[in-house]
Amino acid sequence: MNPLMAVLLAALVTAHSGTNSITLSMPEGWRQLDAREITTLKPTLKPQNKWQGRLTEEHDGPLPILAMKQNVDGSIAASVHVFLNPIPAEMRYASSIELARVIAVLSVATFQGRYDVDPRETTVGGLPAAEWVAHYTLVETGGSHAMKGRGVVVALRDKYYLIGYSAPASDTEDFEAFDKVVQSIRFGK
Repeated sequence: MNPLMAVLLAALVTAHSGTNSITLSMPEGWRQLDAREITTLKPTLKPQNKWQGRLTEEHDGPLPILAMKQNVDGSIAASVHVFLNPIPAEMRYASSIELARVIAVLSVATFQGRYDVDPRETTVGGLPAAEWVAHYTLVETGGSHAMKGRGVVVALRDKYYLIGYSAPASDTEDFEAFDKVVQSIRFGK
């Protein structure tokens, strides 16, 4: 293994969600956010469409795993996020690729993005999964930022993991490091 990659995969993060758990390696210089920080980061959405309205109205589920790059002066930090969600009743028995197609379309439409890589099948932690890559513009008070994101979906019975990465579009180094994060993922029983 390349010594630089060994350094990038130095820290391990394990999160337990009910009877499921996920373990992944976190790049050096990144940290996992605690529950208080995650709650503070949750935006208050003024619903712009039905999907955003539904997100605002639904109760909060288990907190996601959030990790972000440290010490990013004057820029938006890259971040990794892991959510464990129930599969909606209308998608019961959906495969990872079927879920990814729906989630990817909604996320690209919501953020007026475009695909770099359309949803495609892959394997994560030895399980069937699906992934996509998209570019979008993050608009906030004071300006907008060209962003790049990668989504990975792993369906497990009645729940699914949504593993995501987002960063400025120009941040290719962290995008490559996220690939190593995805390769390190292991699911518990």
